[in-house]
Amino acid sequence: MATTGDDCIAVGSKDGLIRLYDQFGIRAKTKLPTSGDAVAGLDVSSDGRWILATCDTYILLVDILIETGKHAGKWGFQRSFPMASKPEPKVLKLR
Repeated sequence: MATTGDDCIAVGSKDGLIRLYDQFGIRAKTKLPTSGDAVAGLDVSSDGRWILATCDTYILLVDILIETGKHAGKWGFQRSFPMASKPEPKVLKLR
């Protein structure tokens, strides 16, 4: 679990999903699928644009700025992504 400077919340889970909330106690605005491995650790940039997630053998970096559609310019904490344009996490692995 991690928070932004604006108190938005990101939660990683054993099933490999990262859920984004704009406030505590409500349904997630966005569910980000990863590769299916459990999320062991999570951090969010203070402005809320970037999420860094650690799994057992790799690290994921996700840009959660919505770039297309009527909510372009918003973060995944504020609005859901359009189905066709969910962000693709960048996978960082050691060789």
